[in-house]
Amino acid sequence: MGASSLVLTAIGYGVGRYREVRDPSHGLTPLAVGTVATACWVVAFAAVSLMLDIGARVSPLVLRDMILTVLLNALLALPIFTGCRKLLRPSLAVDPLELRRRRRPPRETGPLGLRGLEV
Repeated sequence: MGASSLVLTAIGYGVGRYREVRDPSHGLTPLAVGTVATACWVVAFAAVSLMLDIGARVSPLVLRDMILTVLLNALLALPIFTGCRKLLRPSLAVDPLELRRRRRPPRETGPLGLRGLEV
């Protein structure tokens, strides 16, 4: 349980940081990010398990299980993501699709603390 928590914390930080730095413009970006995060988790968990000598056996079946885990996650992510989006969209304060349709005003320039203030 400790090894999976360690790896999932690192993967969660990486995915969150990716979201902060880049604004995903395509609706299917979370699916691709989730698939890559699953692949990273499988590989990192295997590496941590081997380094901590948890007792995991290494065989060619491990690679098969890794590939199947990533593929199954990618297949299940699409209907779950779509269902959550439809279920939660009415409760959002601002509709994400409406934000994409609107034209964004040009960003103000100047010091960060003074943006939007009339000086």
